[in-house]
Amino acid sequence: MRLFLFFLGIFLSGTLSSQSTKNLKRVELGVNLSDYVITNDTGFNKIRDAIYERSVLNKLYPPLPPSLPNCWFSPGGVYVGQWVWDTMFQLIAFAPLNQDTVIRNVFENYWNAIDKNPEAPKGSFRYGIIPNFINPQNWPPLGYSQIPILGWGCWSIYQQTNDIELIKRAFPYLELFDRWYSTERDIDQDELIEFGAYKPIGTTDILQTARYETFDFNPAMDDMQLTVNPNHESGNWYGNVEGVEQTCFLILQEQAIVKIALILGEKDRANFYQKLVEKRINAVRAKMWDPKTQFFYSLDRDSDKKIMTKNLMAFLTLTCGAATNTQAEALLKHLTNPNEFWSKLPVPTCSLDDPKYDTKIGKQPQLMWRGDVWPATNYFVSMGLQKYGYRQTAEDLTNKMLEIMKLNGINERYDPKTGLGLGVKDLGMSCSIWSMVVQQVYGIQDDYRTIIVPQHPERKKLKLGKIELSYPTNNSLELKSSFEREFSVILPDKGKKTIGLTCDGNVQKDFVWKTNCSTLIFKAKPEKSYRIKWE
Repeated sequence: MRLFLFFLGIFLSGTLSSQSTKNLKRVELGVNLSDYVITNDTGFNKIRDAIYERSVLNKLYPPLPPSLPNCWFSPGGVYVGQWVWDTMFQLIAFAPLNQDTVIRNVFENYWNAIDKNPEAPKGSFRYGIIPNFINPQNWPPLGYSQIPILGWGCWSIYQQTNDIELIKRAFPYLELFDRWYSTERDIDQDELIEFGAYKPIGTTDILQTARYETFDFNPAMDDMQLTVNPNHESGNWYGNVEGVEQTCFLILQEQAIVKIALILGEKDRANFYQKLVEKRINAVRAKMWDPKTQFFYSLDRDSDKKIMTKNLMAFLTLTCGAATNTQAEALLKHLTNPNEFWSKLPVPTCSLDDPKYDTKIGKQPQLMWRGDVWPATNYFVSMGLQKYGYRQTAEDLTNKMLEIMKLNGINERYDPKTGLGLGVKDLGMSCSIWSMVVQQVYGIQDDYRTIIVPQHPERKKLKLGKIELSYPTNNSLELKSSFEREFSVILPDKGKKTIGLTCDGNVQKDFVWKTNCSTLIFKAKPEKSYRIKWE
């Protein structure tokens, strides 16, 4: 996905150097962070301030047409441009700050790349490719893409802001992007996603360029080859590896498109994508799961043979819901095994007992995706753990990430055994650590409608843009929303409960109490204060 530092000097001519953003004036929004993101914990306020200042607010830059006609977020350090990956995490953190127009404009840079992109090579599907990153000085865009999380990011932002204009504008482009992925990255049409590139970047060969569409030094791609498309005349642009991670992220994106389509009244399109999601999930379960080792693996596209390297990508099946409950239970055993993924700082990208594990501790270069620890992937793993009910493990994972960040700062990645910071400091995507705090410490899940009450929550308070949450006691929760939304509150599972719900002090009876999963569901009206008590 990323380019090593030594590639920067050999980018296409005109590429901004790693020093270029220092000469650009950052966009000053005049936003007081503490007006929008507030906790009553001084320690978490310090974490909030550090993450927002270093990884989000100081990385927003003014337009640089024609490639970036609107303001844009840069990851920082040597990574100059608007990436697909980092920008989604930055925007999710940015969403509470009441800057809907800025968010729409950042997305407009992606839609501009679709609208203005010249013809892709003959024989490929032209419209819909969104490049790995949009370079501020090079046009046309690069001939390869990145992990498809635009739909997931757009939906996550809408869930926080309720900005209907954002998803109205995004919907047709998300369909084009998804069609491009379904056409160009699934050439055998088995619902599992591959990697590829139309042309090399700089002096990097085209094979390594294709690897940049995902976690670029993932050992599952070590023996990948590029081939022609058997369905039509083409160049050698199509990788023969089907990736667990790329398929899971596309499932996440298509799940988001389903939800957006339903909001917009596009029921036929929602049904289309829902069926596609189901097909992909069935394909992952049928082909990528190995019953003997109880793990998911990437595949050789042509033979369906599993590529038996044990890496973090398997846990993304939890994030997108592709794993069965039985498979999830087996994955948890791998995850919490200290000889595999439960290192001093979990979750390493490659199992500690895998032959491909190699961080070259104390030496350079320390290889990416061979055992290092990344905040964003840990965020996705923690989301998956929550979805399957493994809350304690998710909490432990978050606590370890917070602990190491306090000791070694905000970093691109970390050494799994020592916690030493690696890569670029204060990188944009590392703001995902704050999202982990919101999810695990305060209980607000990634849909911003599900609240999983944490352990011992008494006196915890958080305002996150248009939602306010506090726990007056260990047995009560107060909620307030700036717009109407339906909340699902999952209470600690400690036997039978007596439930009470009030709105501005008035007893409410219009709610659903699901005793089998200790979940209270109710619709919150704008600016009304709701209090839930349980015994």
